[in-house]
Amino acid sequence: VFNGNMYVIGGFDGSCRNDVWRSPDGITWTNILANNVNPGANQFEPRWGCSTAVLNGLLWVIGGGTGTTPPVPGAIGFTDVWNSPDGITWTKVFDDAMDAPNYNNRFGELYYHQTVANGSLIWLTCGWKGAAWGPTNQTGYTADGANWTYESVPYEARFYHLSLVFGGSVWLM
Repeated sequence: VFNGNMYVIGGFDGSCRNDVWRSPDGITWTNILANNVNPGANQFEPRWGCSTAVLNGLLWVIGGGTGTTPPVPGAIGFTDVWNSPDGITWTKVFDDAMDAPNYNNRFGELYYHQTVANGSLIWLTCGWKGAAWGPTNQTGYTADGANWTYESVPYEARFYHLSLVFGGSVWLM
């Protein structure tokens, strides 16, 4: 929920999407950003399996995939982070290619992961690492979408999981 509305961002309906829909009640939906297979500089590429979060008055879109759905070879994961103050105009704040000298800052091709905002940070948990890598237990956080810190975690690699915030902590299910 962002500014009193629920959002549906991107996805897959037989092809990848980068549209944005919002609703104040879950019944009436408005398309505020049309699907565009050739997006401009202010719209992320069509994708499925991305995650979203709300932090510091912004919507965030992180990673996702394109092409055929995984784990079929041919799926390509995104390595980027976008944010928007309104769901209409988007700004790319991070991409692995933008951070070439700092390999430790990268999360790599990632989809079917989860992100949640807790306090002043966005937490990223697990997911599928590219078409050939498989599930991961990678867990990290960022305050700005561009600078990431990763934590060593004891749990097994997974995707299609749920992350949520409860009692001031991030929970993984």
